[in-house]
Order: sequence, then structure tokens, then C-alpha cells
Amino acid sequence: MDESSPSIENSRRLWVTVSWVLVGTLVGQLASVGVLLIAGYSLSDGIPDLAALPGHVLAGMVAVVQLLGYLIPGLISATTLFGKLWPRAVQLLPSPSLRQLALGVVAFALCMPMTAALAELNLSIELSGWQLDIEDNVTQTLTAIIQNGSIGGLLVAIVIVAVLPALGEELVFRGLIQPGLIKATGSGHVGVWLTALAFGLVHLQFAGLLPRVFLGAVLGFLAYYSQRLWVPVLAHFLFNGAQVIALRMGALDQAEELDKNLDIDSLWTTLLGIAGVVLASFLLPRLRPGTEQPELPDELSSE
Repeated sequence: MDESSPSIENSRRLWVTVSWVLVGTLVGQLASVGVLLIAGYSLSDGIPDLAALPGHVLAGMVAVVQLLGYLIPGLISATTLFGKLWPRAVQLLPSPSLRQLALGVVAFALCMPMTAALAELNLSIELSGWQLDIEDNVTQTLTAIIQNGSIGGLLVAIVIVAVLPALGEELVFRGLIQPGLIKATGSGHVGVWLTALAFGLVHLQFAGLLPRVFLGAVLGFLAYYSQRLWVPVLAHFLFNGAQVIALRMGALDQAEELDKNLDIDSLWTTLLGIAGVVLASFLLPRLRPGTEQPELPDELSSE
């Protein structure tokens, strides 16, 4: 088979991306330990309890993990695979229209009730001890970062929890891996859902696996229909950013208390979720680029 055949090029796209992400994740974990050492912590007795670390130290650890685990490997993979054409290859160019951005945000918002229904279902699944430990560590880490004092601390939290994941994770999953899986399977829907499953699993947060896979699929369809990576990037950023603001203001605790007082039946949550998904499914095809926008070259298109 010729070295430039589509199947070989597609396989290269996937293994180069996955390889760099694995290397970056390992380096990121080592770098996070380096942050502890720079902060003056001794590792003679092992890694300190995360709950006991101050917010700024945790922020530094999470930031290097995000940068080295996703954003930098994504950029290296994209430039290795596509050279100077990489912004078009991962669909950062052409820029989306305001209409695409607005429709993408609305479609994403319509899927939030289904996310809540899946989160409720996920909580009914019994988890093992090590899975619960992971959840506790992640919750404590993010809470410490987000609740870290000043306005400056809030801005840092938004960058770490919203900006970096939106850029890095969307570049890797929706910009690089998803188009590769779509071409490998010959199906847009299969490629989107396989990418979403991988997106959910790599977070290793099992109490939120079902809603995270679903959100990954919604972000995937935003990218698939719009052919513009900035559409899922914006939706991802707004979702994470809203959670940062809500946690900072105590709105999440108030929402949980309101749910208890109202005692809303899960059936109604599910029905509302289904209705939202149906409405979103009508909006998604309207994200397709208009004739006023230049299309991607055939060799770089995910279609």
C-alpha cells in the first residue's frame, strides 16, 4: 500500500496524537510534583494530602497537567501532522460566524437538562473505594482552587478550569482524534460517540462518567456540524466557567437545596432532558457553514 494512502495517513493522525498526549500526561504528572518541590514541600513521606495543600499550589499543579497533558501535545501533534496548515486542519480556521457560535451555545444549553438527568442516574450507580477516592481528590482540588480568596484567584481559577481545558481538550479530542475516528469508521455519528467515550474515560471521574460522555458527544456534534472548532471551544469554556462562578458564589449548594425542597421527580427531569435533546437535534444541522464562508480543502475536511 502506498505510504500516502488515506488509511495510513489517518492511522498516523491517531497514533501521533495519542502518543504525544500520553507523553505529555506523564511529563505533566512529573511537573506537578516539581511544583510541590518548588513550593517547599518534602516528598520524603510521599505526596502530601491534596486537601491540605493551599489553593495556589494546587492551581500550579493542575495548570501544568492541563498544559502538558493536552494543549501542548495537541499543538505538537497538529504541527507535526499538518505543518503550517495545522489551524485549518484542526478547523480553527476559517473562523465561525456569529450565527454558528450563537446556535452552538443554544444547542449546548438545551442539552443541559439531559446532563442533569444522566448525572442523577450516575449517582445511583455504586462505586468502589478507589473510584470514590478519585472523586474526592478531584472535588477537593477544584474547590480549593476556585475558592482561593481574591478576584485574582477567581481569574486564575477561570483560566485553569475553563480556558485551558476548553482549548487543550477540544484541540485534542474534537480537532484531532474525532476527525480521525470519523474517517476510520466512515461514520460521523460513530466517530463522535467513540471520541465522546474516550473523552469521558480519560477523566477518570466515574461519578460523572455518563454526563461527561454525553457532553463530549454534544461538543463533538457541534464540531462535526459546524466544521469550526471554536464552536465547541466556546461551549466548553462557558460550561466550565459557569461552574466556576456558581461554585464561587455558592449557587451550586443553593441549587441542591432547592432540588431537595421541590422534590422534583427524576422522570420529569428525564422528560425535560429528552425534549431539550430533540430541540438541539433540530438546531445542529443549521450549524453547517454558509456559502459566505470558505470551506476547508477536501484533504483537511472531517466529512
